[in-house]
Amino acid sequence: MGKDVTNILAFVEERYSTTRENHLIEMRTMKKTFIGGNIFLFLIFFCFPSKNNYSQSVYGGVKVGSSSINSQTPEERGWKLNENLLSNYQIIIGLSASKNVDFYIRGGYSFASKTYKGYEVGLFYNHHLISFISGYAGLQFHFNETIGHNSLLLGKTIKIFVLGVSFKVSKPLNIELDYGYPLDKEYAYFETCDENCTKYKVYGIIKLGLKMEFNLYSLE
Repeated sequence: MGKDVTNILAFVEERYSTTRENHLIEMRTMKKTFIGGNIFLFLIFFCFPSKNNYSQSVYGGVKVGSSSINSQTPEERGWKLNENLLSNYQIIIGLSASKNVDFYIRGGYSFASKTYKGYEVGLFYNHHLISFISGYAGLQFHFNETIGHNSLLLGKTIKIFVLGVSFKVSKPLNIELDYGYPLDKEYAYFETCDENCTKYKVYGIIKLGLKMEFNLYSLE
């Protein structure tokens, strides 16, 4: 009996150490990515000023919207529209590098399904194509939550490449549509899952939202 208890404790300790090590690796990767992104923004702003230098500014914003995901779970597979009309909430801090180019960090919370939900943060590049249309692209991190009590569905951190278009309705208000391509497909897994069980994977994410922007600081 004592030997069985010792083996169980050793197994739990090993699983905990492995999970903790994986989380530490993911956090180090994210930290390096954002340090690199901030250095890139610094170089753009200070080393490559545009002719419209005095139009540069720092701005903020909020974005809310809905989403649909193409996922695979033990229950179903394929595209599914979220039952909640508002399933994404995000805060934006950006830098206008010139009249047509700006960079911003977007962070918030998303719950596209019962199992795909968690905090998100990403770094984006936005280019104004014409007066009321702009395109944007970026790299986003999704930190999926761990769900359950007895049989834990462990969340993972995945990287998503995002490509989208924004339509200006008025000076502060924009309608945005973007598509996210996950660079890592598996976003969650059962603690007791073996190699033959169905994984929780996401293959694509479509988001439609309303964004409001406001100027925080201008160099004019």
